[in-house]
Amino acid sequence: MPPDQFQLRKKTNPSPAGIAMIIFGIVLGVLVILPILLLLLVAGVVAMIAFGILSVYARIVNTFRGFTEKDSEGRKNVRIRKSPPDHQ
Repeated sequence: MPPDQFQLRKKTNPSPAGIAMIIFGIVLGVLVILPILLLLLVAGVVAMIAFGILSVYARIVNTFRGFTEKDSEGRKNVRIRKSPPDHQ
């Protein structure tokens, strides 16, 4: 069995066009893809901060609303049945 029978690719020296394509790909990745990823990261952090602030605000508002909300007769958070149920 010859030793290079299972060799999938021959080793060749890269051409100048190949080197240029590799450098262009690296530059494109650094200048285009990296800023997009950083923008997504910043947007995620801003969204988490905004969600946290709004949830704390909603919790505080609901806490104070529970202290001040009363019905027409002055009761707080009490449900009164209008007519008694029929039990026999």
